[in-house]
Amino acid sequence: MQYRLPDGRTFELANELVLPVDRRTTIELHASDVIHSFWVPSLAGKTDMIPGRVNRMGLEPTRVGEYRGVCAEYCGLSHARMAFRVLVVTEDEYRAWYEHQLTEARTPRGASSASGHIAAGALGCGACHRIRGLGFEGEIGPDLTHVGSRTTVGAMELPNTLEGFERWLEQVDHLKPGAAMPAYDMIDPDRRRELASFLENLK
Repeated sequence: MQYRLPDGRTFELANELVLPVDRRTTIELHASDVIHSFWVPSLAGKTDMIPGRVNRMGLEPTRVGEYRGVCAEYCGLSHARMAFRVLVVTEDEYRAWYEHQLTEARTPRGASSASGHIAAGALGCGACHRIRGLGFEGEIGPDLTHVGSRTTVGAMELPNTLEGFERWLEQVDHLKPGAAMPAYDMIDPDRRRELASFLENLK
């Protein structure tokens, strides 16, 4: 999900949509592979996402809270796992949130996170993922600059905790069949935990 602010600044998240209450937001929907359908039942009807086209929908939530969104069009092996969370917050909370999202990631603190940063570089995570400020410039996978500040891991499959990141790294192919990311079940558990610590601390 890419956010484009009125002043032209942009940033990206994955599987989490944050909206200000009582303000209309226009969402542009497109797909790169197959037809999907964007649906947040408590907020709006379904809108298809079609390769080669851009469809638009408007959302103007009237209550602060958390809402579940799903893909409503069968789209492949992980269709049932294509969920996302919509967080509706106050205008002040929204402004503080997006200003933080625009900042670069901080150099990891703590021995485990620092070792995980080194391991992420050695394993080539930057070939697919971007982490602004730390030299990871990939554009294929989700932007991980502030992944530790999100509420879940893997499209609501796991909680955003150290253990959640560890399990995702080890079992991504089982948790989300068809995902382009390889599982890292072959690496030493201690190294995998360091990677998880690095990701969890990208707040």
